[in-house]
Amino acid sequence: MLKHKREIVFLLLIILLAVSLRTVGMDRNLIFDEVDWATGIKNYFLGNGLVDYYIADANTVHAHIDTEYGSLLLWYAHPPLGTLSYLSSLHIFGIENFAFRVVPVFFGLLTILATFLLGNEMYSKKVGLVAALLMAFSRYHIIASQAIDIDGAILTFFATASVLFFVMFKKRGRTSYFLASLLFIFLAVNTKLSGILIIIPILIYSFYADRNLKKTLREGAFFAVTAILAVCSIFLATYAMTGSYDYFSEIFSHAAGIIPTEYGLAELTFDKLFFISQITWQLTPFIAILLLLALLNVKKNSSYIILTAWILFMFFIYFLPYATEKQRYFSIALPPIFIIASKYITDLFGKLEHRYKYCAISAISIFIIAVMFGVNDIMAFYNPVPLLIFYLIAVAFLVLPEKMRSAFLIGGAIGLTAFMLTGLNSWPVAESYAVNTLSEKVQDFGYNYDEVYCNKDIKFYLTPIEEIMYDTTIPSKYLDIKYISESNIEYIAFYSVRDENRILSISDHCKEKYLLNLNNHIIGLTCKLP
Repeated sequence: MLKHKREIVFLLLIILLAVSLRTVGMDRNLIFDEVDWATGIKNYFLGNGLVDYYIADANTVHAHIDTEYGSLLLWYAHPPLGTLSYLSSLHIFGIENFAFRVVPVFFGLLTILATFLLGNEMYSKKVGLVAALLMAFSRYHIIASQAIDIDGAILTFFATASVLFFVMFKKRGRTSYFLASLLFIFLAVNTKLSGILIIIPILIYSFYADRNLKKTLREGAFFAVTAILAVCSIFLATYAMTGSYDYFSEIFSHAAGIIPTEYGLAELTFDKLFFISQITWQLTPFIAILLLLALLNVKKNSSYIILTAWILFMFFIYFLPYATEKQRYFSIALPPIFIIASKYITDLFGKLEHRYKYCAISAISIFIIAVMFGVNDIMAFYNPVPLLIFYLIAVAFLVLPEKMRSAFLIGGAIGLTAFMLTGLNSWPVAESYAVNTLSEKVQDFGYNYDEVYCNKDIKFYLTPIEEIMYDTTIPSKYLDIKYISESNIEYIAFYSVRDENRILSISDHCKEKYLLNLNNHIIGLTCKLP
């Protein structure tokens, strides 16, 4: 534990920074898959139980009702612990955007604390504090800590806590620490089945630390039994909440079949490159370079083994599936990324004279460059060249002397992150703005909310809070005037950061319309067709 007041003060300041950055915008509109969670949880909270839910099929945008089973849209594709966490918040705060977002923010802050403790346990208090500071200011983790899901904050915390207590068990030999690690594995699996994956780097670390295969297998058996008990508890909890066994199988069917077989080489290649660009851009190219340097230069001991195994294993697990939410899923690897990067930084940064001056020069310079190019996340779909400039700058920093290099990379990450956190530059803020604006336009035009075909997040805000939401989403691949006309759709409220040409094409046929312009691109449309 901490012994020095100065370190306690530093940690408290880091937590305060993290709180201030994560509570800004907590009341913003829900977007995309956040609505899947919020709608079902809201219905359950209001006592609607299982409800019929419109599900669009592959042939028509007109929905049909699955009257045999219905769907609460409670996201029974996952275990119930995440849902129960959100329900608890709604009982305290009521049905508000804040009530949903406070859950991931809370777990995100706990993850920062767990990351500090893990860095301290593996290396030193300084490494733990730097790792916590990097995570507190990380745009990637800020987004993850505000996202209404289970991957970004809840699962990441349970996985980190499990690793933390296992490392403490190995270093101190106390059975209570091992039991705590098993408990957090139990909670991780009850949050999402993929929580079981964290066992792999844990066992790799165990074998490397002890060089005893029999002992590692025995510990692995305890983790396996814990996972089985977690699955049994999921079965019981799901039945208790739904009164049906059907949703238990949904959890496993959702997790199956992740490796694609029907896509061509070009599609797969683009998908993988997009995955790499996603996570490096959210980390910032500067932290990505720091991570690469850390993996190459940090001393190869047991701490290094578990951190690299954790990062690389999760990378390849989420690298394999096609067209999934890889950026969100990879959040589970953020704690080891920041810890190992912090170890590299502390080995060099503290020995550099004028280190804070170099860091400030870099941060200010990168911020100014971002302002000059008007950098934002939407650029990735229309004009990625300005984004590539930051990758080139990060690579150019490699020619600097080794000690100076870390200061400039840290400064670059600070400058780019600071700019991306302003205005509508970040994609979640931009999409939330689109939802809010288009929802208001539908109401201004006086369209009947249950006749508007729109994104599900817009439908969430159009539907009165006491009513069940029915999905009339238009899939992006069907967004053309021929299909819309054949389906006799009269009202549309749609946004997409990547479908400007399609939106403009449909707008030419509108009798009444509003086009949403964001960062010099048309990303949304409210339309009444003849």
